[in-house]
Amino acid sequence: TMDIAKATALILNEVGEDWSILGSEEWCCGDPLSMAGQTRSFSEIAQHNIGIIRKTRAKSVVFSCGECYRAFALDYPKTVGNLDFKVCHISRYISEQIGKGNLEFRKSMNSPIAYHDPCMLGRMCGMYDEPREVIKSIPGVELRELPRNRELSSCCGGGGLLTTTYPKLALEIAERRMTEIEATGATLVASACPTCKLTIQNAALEKKRDIRVLDLTELVAKAMGLSMGQP
Repeated sequence: TMDIAKATALILNEVGEDWSILGSEEWCCGDPLSMAGQTRSFSEIAQHNIGIIRKTRAKSVVFSCGECYRAFALDYPKTVGNLDFKVCHISRYISEQIGKGNLEFRKSMNSPIAYHDPCMLGRMCGMYDEPREVIKSIPGVELRELPRNRELSSCCGGGGLLTTTYPKLALEIAERRMTEIEATGATLVASACPTCKLTIQNAALEKKRDIRVLDLTELVAKAMGLSMGQP
């Protein structure tokens, strides 16, 4: 969602990062096409994105989407060869900035928060600790673990093009995950994947559950006291 992109931009600005975006030259990472077996189209997209990034002479690329990060980190090298820039998911970037003392939290959340492990970021890329380290570093936060977490985490229901091919099944899976979230007693659930946020949020709205769903970047921006232009 656009709120995730905005939160990411605010965080990068606040830590004084020299960054830019590709604008209209940025194409989808192509991962949905790859999953659908459209390997030729995926290769064309990968070649385009890599070429545009190389023109910027960027030393690293930061992703706020677990699926995009996985595509670049695991699939692109198989398609276009070794990348001449680093790839980093935003959760790792934020964790590193906290460790360096470059990121300051100005607000206490005073809330129990559950964390949902995205499939792409977790099982596919093995990134479990960084998002938890970030959440635990926010003042007043108590991290509530879901019964199925880390490598045993349940999919949100939105993965593998399921919302497109079997929307009813996707919603049922998301609703089961919402039940697990409620059982922790958390009033807010965070994830680190736009698809997870959207799918779990839809389940909360469908079942009229009083649980707020935020991306990790939105949670961090809020705790940093950065204005998102919304309550």
